Amino acid sequence: MLSIASLPSELLCMILEHATDNPLRHDKYQFISTFSTNGENAREQQLDDALKTKVALCRVSRAFKSVTDGFLYEDIRVRYGSEDLAARLEASLDANGHNHHPCHAIGCRVRRVCIYPAEDENLAQMWAGTLSRNACHVLRCCPHIEALARKNSAPLELPSPEFTELFTTDDLQLTSLRRVDWTNETYSALTDSPRMNLPLPHFIWNLPALEILSINGSSFPNLPPALSSLNVRTINLPVLHTIRLSSYNAIGMGMHYPRAQEVKFPALRRLIIGVQGAFYSAYEGCLSAHRSGVTILELGCDAGFLRLGTLRSLLRFYTNVEELRIPICTTAVDMQTFTVEEFPSVRRVLYSAAMPEADPDNEYLKENLWRQVKGHLEQFIGSNQKFVNVESITLVGEAWIPIVCGEGFKELADAIEKRGIKIVKKFFAQ
Repeated sequence: MLSIASLPSELLCMILEHATDNPLRHDKYQFISTFSTNGENAREQQLDDALKTKVALCRVSRAFKSVTDGFLYEDIRVRYGSEDLAARLEASLDANGHNHHPCHAIGCRVRRVCIYPAEDENLAQMWAGTLSRNACHVLRCCPHIEALARKNSAPLELPSPEFTELFTTDDLQLTSLRRVDWTNETYSALTDSPRMNLPLPHFIWNLPALEILSINGSSFPNLPPALSSLNVRTINLPVLHTIRLSSYNAIGMGMHYPRAQEVKFPALRRLIIGVQGAFYSAYEGCLSAHRSGVTILELGCDAGFLRLGTLRSLLRFYTNVEELRIPICTTAVDMQTFTVEEFPSVRRVLYSAAMPEADPDNEYLKENLWRQVKGHLEQFIGSNQKFVNVESITLVGEAWIPIVCGEGFKELADAIEKRGIKIVKKFFAQ
């Protein structure tokens, strides 16, 4: 009987690659899909499962290890105690500190680096001494990474940490880096104060290929006066098209506005406000000078957006928005009287009816779902018209199936379509 180990190496490689398939290998990972907040945990789980499978496969036999070496390091994790990983990557460098031939250098195979902070106070106290330094060493050995992430941890009651090597270094040459998802843990359980968080690392603000920047639990890179010489002086992200904000002061606010000589986001088109706490960041800091370029505005599935006036205020500020993406169960219907001419730029509206991933069984949201649906859709008909130039309404996700089959929806849909607005149903991912 033919054993799998006796298969030609090319065929064995295909089998093992299929067994370890993950979102990182598909270009769509480099884009944040519509209403992506609900579902991101599942994608991260796929990446974790693939890594575990790769580690298990390389332990089966020498043949398996030889094959899996080609993609074992495509997605690596930097944690406290990652000295061995940093040493292994540095060992693949030549005497001049450069990677060997791409076919042999481990660092050249890395496509994603994910940094995990310490999860208890004893380890967190050692952050400045090891994890930050190791992360820098790892990144310097991985010139072709396309994605960088730093994960969150539970809030720790600690004093403000020192500004360490990873946060102030600006000599990393990551010219292929296309996506950054950066989360700093909040160093106080009571506040998301700018003084309690670490800033986004300096090198991120001048990446030539960065397309997506997702910020959570971070304050803008403006250091205290005593360290002002380390502040970011220029901010230039020439191809950045999407920013997602999920914390207060994520992009700079008020007195924390960056003292940079220039701030450039020439390609910015899409703004995602992940939670209500990030609402104010959309008005101040760097974004205020680039609001005219934003044509897609998306809200996260956060019950904080049930506060009246949220959407109205955003549309008044971002006057060139052509496409709205709204979680219908957690976004308030602004029933105040205002003229329809306020939002003439909006052409397309996309609605999700999914419950928040963090609170899927919220009874209040479930009980009020139909009221929310009715209120939002009535904005397109009769005397409640709010968007006079909308051409299409898209219903995204499986959660819409029982709603469109329920009593009352057809009447609303018919009235909307009589206005010439097309209703598109995308219940399943394409």
